[in-house]
Amino acid sequence: MVAKYEGLGVPLGAPLSEQHAEGFLLEQDGQPVDGGTTATVVALLQGHLLVVANVGDSDALLGGRLPDGSIGFEQLCADHAPTNVDEYIRMAQLATQRPDGWEPAVCAYDTDVGSLLEIFRISEQGEVDIDRDKLEKLDEYNVGFKTARGDRPTAMFVLETDSYGQQKLAVTRSLGDYYMQYHGATWEPAVSCIDLFDVSSQLKQITLVIGSDGLWDLWAYKDVLEYPLAAGVDVESSLKQLVEATREQSEQLFGEDADNICAVMVRFSDVSQRT
Repeated sequence: MVAKYEGLGVPLGAPLSEQHAEGFLLEQDGQPVDGGTTATVVALLQGHLLVVANVGDSDALLGGRLPDGSIGFEQLCADHAPTNVDEYIRMAQLATQRPDGWEPAVCAYDTDVGSLLEIFRISEQGEVDIDRDKLEKLDEYNVGFKTARGDRPTAMFVLETDSYGQQKLAVTRSLGDYYMQYHGATWEPAVSCIDLFDVSSQLKQITLVIGSDGLWDLWAYKDVLEYPLAAGVDVESSLKQLVEATREQSEQLFGEDADNICAVMVRFSDVSQRT
């Protein structure tokens, strides 16, 4: 992040050690530097172990044809969204590692209704759950959906302080966003490992699709796999068709505000059972 700003000719303030023990950077106007990214990294080990690490809302899907011809799939990435109860609890537990008076970011719906509509409520027994009353308010305010799968627009909010303006972030994990990391976001990835030998016993035409949220927001997962699993279509052609269809839909829905699209598609054609 420091190199990025210096390369653009925008010097930052004094060294971090002289600015904040918390470790976030400041713009010349004294406001926290914002900016970061999400990422999904995939490695194939020993020819059959698929290791997936993700931070944020860049996602990966592994699927193929079931014996009856229908599509089977598995979402490989952890859901690092403000609606994830585990992420909410993780952030709240940081209080034991922060100074007195520290507050985690607020997980709320990203709306223009004026006041923050917090996503969760805590019962008298200390259980955390989605606040259904707030969901009803979203319908009252005609707040729509962020994705084709019915996800609502949400964000982590750090409220305005005497020193800094309000900040928000749409994911709970990212690379960068240091000010938000002080208030609960993290760069640590979620990691999973899939044995393709096991998958090949259930699916044919095993296909991996990796993409940014500009792809996933517009599709139900199964619909994405219709492209690479179509008869007689090679992976390169199906990827081009998928990205073009996504671009057209995004342009129609969002115009100049359409998100960028980044996608990779891999077909595992040589997966065989153990001998």
